[in-house]
Amino acid sequence: MISSQSQQDAIVQAVREGARNYVVKPFRPETLLRKVREVFPELPQPPTGQNSLCVLIVDDSDTMRKVIRTAMEEIPDWHWTFREAADGLEALSRLRSQEPPIDLVLADWEMPNLDGMELMRQMKGSAAL
Repeated sequence: MISSQSQQDAIVQAVREGARNYVVKPFRPETLLRKVREVFPELPQPPTGQNSLCVLIVDDSDTMRKVIRTAMEEIPDWHWTFREAADGLEALSRLRSQEPPIDLVLADWEMPNLDGMELMRQMKGSAAL
């Protein structure tokens, strides 16, 4: 979960709802890398080629999606494939299509149509996702 909400209760709620980690905006690329490594501890070396990770970036701000993508691209030696969605509904559609399979979802909390918290609830409640 990525959000500008930095209050402890918001972070606890996000984790309780299924977020495997939480990043507060604004963030540095190193912070994002540390959080990704916390989610994927079994990947001690940067993935390359067939081992690349597909990341779905979900944010209603095109600018913020670009910021996240740029931050991740600045992480040395890591290879990412990116998909983007402007809200939770679009993200669910991309997740259900499984083309390509998504390894990591970075979702904003506050979005129209379906916010990041509800997206997490639906992902957590669906065996297919």
